[in-house]
Amino acid sequence: MRSLIRAVFWSVAVALLVGAVFGAVGVVLTKGWTEATECEPRTKCETLAFDSTEWKAFGDWTNPVRVKMIDDLSASYGLRGKTQAWIDEQLGTPELTHPFGERCDYVYWLGPARTLVATEFEWLCLNFDDAGVVVDASIQYSGKLGP
Repeated sequence: MRSLIRAVFWSVAVALLVGAVFGAVGVVLTKGWTEATECEPRTKCETLAFDSTEWKAFGDWTNPVRVKMIDDLSASYGLRGKTQAWIDEQLGTPELTHPFGERCDYVYWLGPARTLVATEFEWLCLNFDDAGVVVDASIQYSGKLGP
């Protein structure tokens, strides 16, 4: 009797596992990998209006408000063309340590990547021209821990 129960248990377990795998493959095939894995769970893609005070007060990597504000910051204000003085006033002091070396003039840690399994972190990378104007603003990814 035990062997029958064990066989039924394993049959159900395998059927559930196979069903889950085929279901996930189906979602990826119909949506594509990026769409299927971005913003899951959906709370990862909640956005907040940019607030300079909240941005600068950020310090708890478990509640990454910056990653929720970055889309509004980019859309509402744009970063290219902003002066270094504006960046300093609105975003505050950039990170002193980061994994990008000389590739970025200013770096701000945003939070865990907005993907199904956040194995990386998002960082805002800014580069200035000789006049102190932002010429490049991009999101970079790194597996390094935040501040």
